[in-house]
Amino acid sequence: MPSTNSETQVTSPTSFARRYRPQVSTLVFASLTAWLVVTWVLVAERVVRYYNPCPTWDFWRVIYDAAQYKTLGFQIFLRPHNEHRIVFPEVIYQLDLLLLHGRLILPLVCSFAFYLSTYLVLACVVGRDRAITPAERMFAALTAGVILGWQGSAVVIGDPFLLQWTLSCLCVVLSLFWVTRNTIATALIVGVIATYSSGNCLLIWAVLIWEAWLLRLTRRQVRNIAITGFLAIALYFVDYHATGNLDWVSLFVHPLHTFGFLTSYISMPFGLGMPDASAISLGTINILV
Repeated sequence: MPSTNSETQVTSPTSFARRYRPQVSTLVFASLTAWLVVTWVLVAERVVRYYNPCPTWDFWRVIYDAAQYKTLGFQIFLRPHNEHRIVFPEVIYQLDLLLLHGRLILPLVCSFAFYLSTYLVLACVVGRDRAITPAERMFAALTAGVILGWQGSAVVIGDPFLLQWTLSCLCVVLSLFWVTRNTIATALIVGVIATYSSGNCLLIWAVLIWEAWLLRLTRRQVRNIAITGFLAIALYFVDYHATGNLDWVSLFVHPLHTFGFLTSYISMPFGLGMPDASAISLGTINILV
């Protein structure tokens, strides 16, 4: 016997979705929240499980610098590591030696806090976006938290010397955030911290100037960003000695290898430990996205 119009309307997918939408939404957000909490707890658990108080690899440089601190003073903080001046990470390393007997606890705690804070700032930015609905904002923030809290991040957070990456990423995000809030002084401070945490962050000043121009800030504000950036970059190269390992000729003679390196780099952190072909593919997808 054919169904009536009323029966069809009641049993249609559209009617069902409309009727049970609050329950479905609650279930989805509750599941994402639980997944988010479990993910970050597992990351913290892995960092604690694989904790090793013995310095490894590049961190032995910190021990060597501590031995020379009495003779060289503040100069040891300005000594480049590879191509980077890691002044602010070095301060945290030396504080760990001074206050916690060099057990690498302070760098690990700070690195986890910086990484988590980066996510919280990004979630705050999404939460303030009135162009999308509150449900979309919450879904985006929770999903991003699950992605950022993937288990492979423990490899970076659990390495004390990689504190420079988590610190520089947080400072870059904060500097961009404070420019949008028209708090230029704070943006300049965290921009300088980023610059002297990783050489990659020398480019942050061009991005800040561009952002200020897009936001149509005053000429004085744009000028302050430009002057601070110029001084930060100029001082960065005072008594700077490059490693001399960069071969510009090979960079252009082997374009496929150059492309493979760039895509592998951009595939991080998900490409860490992957076969070369997988990392290159993932990095290419990230560039296209």
